[in-house]
Amino acid sequence: MRMGGAVIAGAAMGFLAGLAVSPARKALLQGTEALAGDWADVLTAEHHAVEALFDALQVTHESQTVRRQMLLTQIAHALNKHAIQEENVVYPALRRIDEAAAKRLFSDHADIKTMLSELQYDIAKDDPRWIEKARALALEVTEHAREEEDVVFPRIRAAGEELNASLTRRLHWEGLKVA
Repeated sequence: MRMGGAVIAGAAMGFLAGLAVSPARKALLQGTEALAGDWADVLTAEHHAVEALFDALQVTHESQTVRRQMLLTQIAHALNKHAIQEENVVYPALRRIDEAAAKRLFSDHADIKTMLSELQYDIAKDDPRWIEKARALALEVTEHAREEEDVVFPRIRAAGEELNASLTRRLHWEGLKVA
């Protein structure tokens, strides 16, 4: 009985330590993100980071299934965090400027999430179709990112400093919640 109490107490202490570390880790990650600049600079940096992960993924061999899964997991985490930030902060601001563009970008995210899910769960990592689907996903993500960087972000930035400052604060907050 005493041993069981010690195990429970140890587990509780570990859980509490994990809770304490998690906010610190999030704050550190968000602090690094904040150094990237305003909301558009942060999102552009995230685009480039994901593109680098895709570059590494696309040169893997069919036999490197563990490496493929590891890179795909990193890509999925980065894209999901990024999508939450855009969908909760940037696209609502865009909707006030261009509702059709906001809807199209939301739709792009849905397509990207579907393709990502197929790579994660529906196709074996050593199947030749897997790398073809990964390349198609990389292209979809890159085209989406270029549209945002070249067209959407400049349009929103042109809406004024007050909006940009607000978007930057809100983007960092959303990122902190999911880091």
